[in-house]
Amino acid sequence: MYYYLDSREGDDSADGRSPQTAWRSLAKANTRTFAPGDSLLLRRGCSWLGETLAPRGSGTPEAPILIDAYGEGEQPLIDRRGGFSETENATEAVCLTNQSYWIIRHLTVSNTNPAAPGQVEPPIIDGERFAMFPLRHGLIIRATFREGVRRTTVRGIVIQECRAENIDGTNGDEGNSYRWELCKGEEGVFGRSGSVCIGAIVTDNPTGVYRAHMEGLLIEGCTVRNAAGSGIRLDSEAWSYRDSYRGAVLRGNNLCADPAYVNSHAGMYIVGAENPLVEYNRFCHYANGQAYQNCRNGVTRYNFMYDLTGKLSETAKMAGYQTYWDAMGVDVDSHCTGEFHITANIVANMKDCGFSAFNFETVSE
Repeated sequence: MYYYLDSREGDDSADGRSPQTAWRSLAKANTRTFAPGDSLLLRRGCSWLGETLAPRGSGTPEAPILIDAYGEGEQPLIDRRGGFSETENATEAVCLTNQSYWIIRHLTVSNTNPAAPGQVEPPIIDGERFAMFPLRHGLIIRATFREGVRRTTVRGIVIQECRAENIDGTNGDEGNSYRWELCKGEEGVFGRSGSVCIGAIVTDNPTGVYRAHMEGLLIEGCTVRNAAGSGIRLDSEAWSYRDSYRGAVLRGNNLCADPAYVNSHAGMYIVGAENPLVEYNRFCHYANGQAYQNCRNGVTRYNFMYDLTGKLSETAKMAGYQTYWDAMGVDVDSHCTGEFHITANIVANMKDCGFSAFNFETVSE
């Protein structure tokens, strides 16, 4: 079954089953539980501002669910514009949670600061630069543990030829409280959690009794520009596991920010992955190229990385941090183990070094 979205001429009271009877809002699509083999098509040239696309349902290996564009013109745009909030920990333009076998193609996602696009520092409130902001993400796939279910596994997610741009900060602090505290705490404004253009988040029960995994994730042919956190990020909130992601493939993506945009982390940041394959990607103007933490085995090959300066955000400088991030092409960092094959990559104009390995067992270059 085909369903259509048209922000200009659609009507939420229609059945959504043809371009002439398309729905208008993402909220209407979010009420639908899609079945294996269904397609949700967004009209090219349309934009949805301040909304999140979070459809329901799962496909099967033989009949995945497709999100794609139709018509002529620019890719459909979803700009979440997540602003100040006392209740939300994160906002996303597109989000799937514990859903398998989806293909997402030809969307453009953004999540700009509605008060001042491109501004990463929080406003001054009561004379103090201290505010609560949710993290702003672009396109996020979540695998989250469920009480009473020992293993929750998300399978068969494919993201192809999407664009993600202008995902304005913030980054959370070391405790993931998402609160800015300039001049307070060791990591302050640029801790482990940060905004993400395209990526995934696995959340495990702290006791480890109930776990979540993601298998067969493919992110391919996407263009990522201007992420205040990471361009493409596979994150795990339980750092004690190295198999939160199994067999992820990140291929042929273009991760190049505008030189003037303030970026605060890696083009790709991969945590808790087993056997990730990273190949044929292009990186430039991020603080770091590829960063791996708590991973087991991996292959990175045929990537081009240049102009990685390791620069800090202006907010981090305001907090008193004068040093730079690692400015490396490939950084196999804390608690990685097994074998990492780093083959036929090209690096140029690094502030730091091309390749680095720290706290590992075996790395082959």
